[in-house]
Amino acid sequence: MATIKKNTIYTLISSFIIFILLLINCSNENQVKQKVIVTVGDRVIDWKLVKRSFHLDPKWGRGLTIQEAYQNQLDYLIDQKLLAQEAISRGLSDELLKSRLKYIKEKEMIKELYRREVSSKVEITNQEYQQAYERLKILVQFEFIFTPNLNNVHRYLQKLKSQSIDEINLISPSLEQKGISPMFGFGDMAPEIEDVIFDMELGEVKGPIKIENRYMVIKLIDGIREKFLSESDFAENKNRIRKVLFDRKARKISDEYIYNILKNDEIFINPETFFPLSEHFSLYVSNKNSDDPFPIYLDNKEIKTAQASLKEISDKLLAKYKGGEFTVGEFLRRLFSMPRGMRPQVNMAPQLKKAIAISIRNDYLTRQAYKQGLDKSPVVKYETESQSDEILSRWMLKEMKKKVNVTEAEINDFKQKENFSNVNNQLSGKLTDSVIEDIIRDYKFSIYRKNFSDSLLSVYPVKVDTLLLSENIPDPEKIIKYKPISFSYVEKFN
Repeated sequence: MATIKKNTIYTLISSFIIFILLLINCSNENQVKQKVIVTVGDRVIDWKLVKRSFHLDPKWGRGLTIQEAYQNQLDYLIDQKLLAQEAISRGLSDELLKSRLKYIKEKEMIKELYRREVSSKVEITNQEYQQAYERLKILVQFEFIFTPNLNNVHRYLQKLKSQSIDEINLISPSLEQKGISPMFGFGDMAPEIEDVIFDMELGEVKGPIKIENRYMVIKLIDGIREKFLSESDFAENKNRIRKVLFDRKARKISDEYIYNILKNDEIFINPETFFPLSEHFSLYVSNKNSDDPFPIYLDNKEIKTAQASLKEISDKLLAKYKGGEFTVGEFLRRLFSMPRGMRPQVNMAPQLKKAIAISIRNDYLTRQAYKQGLDKSPVVKYETESQSDEILSRWMLKEMKKKVNVTEAEINDFKQKENFSNVNNQLSGKLTDSVIEDIIRDYKFSIYRKNFSDSLLSVYPVKVDTLLLSENIPDPEKIIKYKPISFSYVEKFN
């Protein structure tokens, strides 16, 4: 029978260490002690939360004043807090919801553990700051080819010197990628690429550049260099520079931290369950390679399929380690409890090993965090509540929407509207009964939601410090002339 080498799992745990992207790189717990803008029942909304929500999850649009835009965002947060508290008051019987909330809390505990164990050990020299500042003034665009095959990368290196990326055919299309990057700046690329590309000339080709287990060749096709450098400008950008340098240095220190925790522990993966699980994922999980610049993660349907088809070995041991173990079923439940964007990409056996390594690593770190009492940390409580309220409010809205019914009579009335035929013809007959049902349900739900939220105001009183809000809003009367862009705050937790 095939066996799994112990050093493989150790390597994965070390190599795929948590690389946490923090909105604020600060271990000082005073970061949560900000002035309160609004109280909603026993919840508070401070300026930090308002500003973060304003940029990451905008609920405003072009044409509003900045004051109106912030008020829209605040109304959204108030509604979220109302619904979250109501969800808690009804009792959390949904097992998936409880597992998601537990995951969020433990994720934040691990992040705080890293801040304490790693942050104090990160040192950035003046020379590193200066080099990063100079790179901050450069934007680059490049053609690239990714391949796991070192022989192939040398062939591509020669081809890129005389051909455009569109003219080059990939040797192994299922394993390789090619494309053209956006205009990237300092902090947007892997440090391995930055160490090369910022010194390249237009049209120059470089490689191979090794990034984890793949190789890359690049050709610089465009670039902009801002020549203005000054001490005052450097000072304004220093925090931004520090964040990028901090994250990169912290990763190396994190590797050592995890290694020291786990190096003397016996870790065993049961081949009798690992290989059937691996075979399942290889057959049924869709390929996670994509030309899209963002990764495609394991989805709910794939995990549910795995749970259904692997019932016979669900209770059998998958992995064992000092202080813990989990079965096949528990491993799949752990994957399901993770928000999709934080799940590992799992298809073939090596990726499955990575996912198991992540589960082992997170279990160790969570236990370390509990030992240090980080479940009581103000920072952890603040971030956990903020993210949990968002999840709870979405769950509450989903439950509410289930109660909105649409009758056949309502669908027929809709079809009798004066302009229905003309509109449906313009839409090439797409207004089917099911589409009409969704339209009516959304309309009825919007009214129901508004009335329901209003009714919660008497249960969870809202108090707004309008003066403090006004003091924090920049240029309140200025008209917004651009559409908001929803930025994804990504935590690379896998």
